[in-house]
Amino acid sequence: MAEGKSKILVLVEGEKTDYRLMGHLLEVYGISDSHEIVSYNTKYICPLQ
Repeated sequence: MAEGKSKILVLVEGEKTDYRLMGHLLEVYGISDSHEIVSYNTKYICPLQ
C-alpha cells in the first residue's frame, strides 16, 4: 500500500466488480491519486424468512 494515501475500505461480495467500480468512481471524482481502495472479500448470506 502506498504511504500517505487515505484508504477506503470496500466490503465486496463479488470477485472484482465492486473494486473496479470504486476505482472508476475515484477517477471520476479526481481523488484516485490521494486515495487507495482496500478490498475485503466477504460472504454474506441472508437467512430465508
